[in-house]
Amino acid sequence: MVAFAYVKKADLARYYDRKITATLTKIETALDNADELVRHGEKIKARAAAQSAVQSLAELENAQRILLAVANDADIRSTEASALAKRLVTLLAGLKHSTAIYLDCQATLQGKPYPPFGEQIKGTLSKLGVNFVNDRSQADWVITVKAKEVRENTLSGAHFAWIDGDVTVCKKATRQTVYSNTISAMEPGHPDGIKGGHSSGYGQAVKAAYKEAARIVETKLSEIIKN
Repeated sequence: MVAFAYVKKADLARYYDRKITATLTKIETALDNADELVRHGEKIKARAAAQSAVQSLAELENAQRILLAVANDADIRSTEASALAKRLVTLLAGLKHSTAIYLDCQATLQGKPYPPFGEQIKGTLSKLGVNFVNDRSQADWVITVKAKEVRENTLSGAHFAWIDGDVTVCKKATRQTVYSNTISAMEPGHPDGIKGGHSSGYGQAVKAAYKEAARIVETKLSEIIKN
């Protein structure tokens, strides 16, 4: 009878040992996913990932208690668990207060939508810890960017393109327009639009112009948001 009880106890210990290992991995994966979402400005999704880590941490603590009750000398991986718990607390603190932004970016390349322009702007603003939302009603700031090609030229086999557009920034709480300007006027030296050049064709020249325009727009928006 004693041997049977010992086997049962050993089986139970192995079960919870495996459960602890699996749960630690689950928590770490959730935190990695949340960090990646934060880097892309998707903080609502990051919060959901963080909450799943909170639930898994509770499961981990329960498994640790049972394993210690079954085997006093068991390795409950307390150092790893503590490190992940601290990482979770830091993540949740960072997500607690963040500026929510609704970005309406309309850009065209040869008459068709050009998403990379908006993605580049989002990428830089994400570093400020802002939260991009898909619902205008959830936003603290509403940013509207409209851009398109305004001129083209070919010189000695090289293709050149200029783009321009309008940028408007509104504070949703006060419905106040805090900034409104053309892209070309955001930085000195662009009276005819933002210029891009390329030897491989007009389309590549426009892409080069958009890349420079994104730099100008994201720099100005960063200044506005930080202030």
